[in-house]
Amino acid sequence: MRQTLAQGSVTNYELVLKSRAGKRTVVSFNAGTFKNAAGHIAGIFAAARDITEQKRLEEQLREQQNYNRSLIESSVDALLTVDPTGIIADVNEQTVKLTGFNRKQLIGSPFIGYFTEPEVARTGVDKTFSDGW
Repeated sequence: MRQTLAQGSVTNYELVLKSRAGKRTVVSFNAGTFKNAAGHIAGIFAAARDITEQKRLEEQLREQQNYNRSLIESSVDALLTVDPTGIIADVNEQTVKLTGFNRKQLIGSPFIGYFTEPEVARTGVDKTFSDGW
């Protein structure tokens, strides 16, 4: 409420509401002030949306991403992703070990720059994207 009064409004402010029975519900709180005819703040209009399901899905997604990342990182093979323009988007630790470059150096750099025959590498990337792999 203080933030709403100080800023005039709040958007997607997460709060936990407690029911009379003690049940707790995570809500997204949106509020704004309204003024009387004299232009003075007369009150706050607020709405709270139950985001319990959204929070559950976000946590499930985080768990899946962590699981997928652990599979990628535990691979004995060097794994990387390349965007359609040939720029490296992600690498695993084995790629770092194999190339000798750190993750920060690899991500955002041209894929073909790590090969003795860059045009052959570029042809492979182009073919992969054109074939829809």
